[in-house]
Amino acid sequence: MKRKAVSFTREDTKAVKAIAIFLMLWHHLFCFPGRIYVEYHHITKMVAGIPLEQYLGGIGKLCVGIFLLMGGFGYWRQCSNKLSTFI
Repeated sequence: MKRKAVSFTREDTKAVKAIAIFLMLWHHLFCFPGRIYVEYHHITKMVAGIPLEQYLGGIGKLCVGIFLLMGGFGYWRQCSNKLSTFI
């Protein structure tokens, strides 16, 4: 079986990290309604009794896993490049 070369560049990881930053911002802004001390009107529908923006804010926790995956992938690429120079 022929192995496919990894074609995930630094620009791709930067784009994925930008999405993770957006998810992190959304999580910290909307997941905790007690942090906003102004009168807040929900402009979206409710999902399972929770406003949609707060529900999607809970999904923003994925940013931790994304950063972990991208950091591990970058470390693997860096170590594999150093190993190939010694061999």
